[in-house]
Amino acid sequence: MLRIGKNNKTGSYKRLEDGFTLMELMVVLVVIGLMSSFVVLNLPTSQTSAQEDAEQIAARFSAATREAVLSGETIGVMLTRNGYQFLRRRKGAWQMAEIIPKQTMHLWPDTGSVTLWLAGERQSLPSSNTVKPARMPFLMFAPTGESVSFELTIAKGGAVASVEGDYISQIKVMP
Repeated sequence: MLRIGKNNKTGSYKRLEDGFTLMELMVVLVVIGLMSSFVVLNLPTSQTSAQEDAEQIAARFSAATREAVLSGETIGVMLTRNGYQFLRRRKGAWQMAEIIPKQTMHLWPDTGSVTLWLAGERQSLPSSNTVKPARMPFLMFAPTGESVSFELTIAKGGAVASVEGDYISQIKVMP
């Protein structure tokens, strides 16, 4: 702290440079501590929750539904144990489709498990990372806005969330 004081012997004023007081140092440390705790609490976590993963998948499936209606082509979703990919029905055959540009294979969440239910029955997902487009996809979104009814359950870190789709392509996330 910089203070100006009067010299008793000469009567003149001069600068006194004593340094900071203990109280000033403590206030600065408290402010730094509060600011750093605010920053640490607001940092994004590296892992996402099951709910966030389900919302991301639901958004992609909704985009596939819109793409089917706008393009007039059936969009399929092929699911595997490792992830899923979108397919497009053209000229009587299934071909890979990029619903999200430059991304054909979407991987499942890192530390979770995924279960597909169709008509109340659990489906066995193939283990392959890449699926031959000739195979019939599990989920299909028609250009008329119709789809197959499904439930995709994501379990991660003790939390469970579901992506559900009905016959009229309404896709929603259920906690």
